[in-house]
Amino acid sequence: MKNLSILAIAFSSALLVSAAPQTPVKPTAQQRAPEKTADEKAKPADKEVIREQKPSYPLTTCVISGHELGKDGAPIEQVANGRLIRLCCADCVAPITKDPSAALRKIDEAVVAAQKPTYPLKTCPVTGETLGAGAVDHVYGTRLVRLANADAVAQFTKDPKSAMVKVDKALIDAQIASYPLKTCVVSDEPLSGDPSMEPFDYLYGTQLVRLCCRACVRTFEKDPAANFKKIAAAK
Repeated sequence: MKNLSILAIAFSSALLVSAAPQTPVKPTAQQRAPEKTADEKAKPADKEVIREQKPSYPLTTCVISGHELGKDGAPIEQVANGRLIRLCCADCVAPITKDPSAALRKIDEAVVAAQKPTYPLKTCPVTGETLGAGAVDHVYGTRLVRLANADAVAQFTKDPKSAMVKVDKALIDAQIASYPLKTCVVSDEPLSGDPSMEPFDYLYGTQLVRLCCRACVRTFEKDPAANFKKIAAAK
């Protein structure tokens, strides 16, 4: 009987231990999933905004701190109100989250300053009117589009892509004559000679790149700086 009592006590103790709440064991550093990068955290729509607006982003410094972008690590790329804002570090994210308006005004001013001297159209891409004293310098993403007046701005916002097609064509036409390469910067294939093949004229931001085919665009975008060095060296 004594042995049975001891066994019963031991069995009861085991039940109590198994029923007691267990303290969760924290995973080790090796077991934890690696933290996602800023690009991995971005929503698909934000990634597309970054891809489209980054080539013509005008600032090389952080719009909040004024520090040089990329000096202390990869810039943080935020999307606010459908607009790209590049920051030097995580500390600068909070002001953008709270109110991006001041930062966007700085970006707008920089876009106009960078692109207005070489803006290719003398007429409004919406109304066709000659751009006069009342013309509006409007920023779409990180691109400048000059419009005849405030009414034209309202029309532009309803269908910006149609107007931007005209601006893009004018930019390409303005740069073709002085484009220095006769071969594709990606494949080294000739850009002319075969009447059945026309060069694919592509704008990276506001800069013309002539490629042998559309398939070379993605390869170009993997390292645009290196490819632009090849274009500059040919001038």
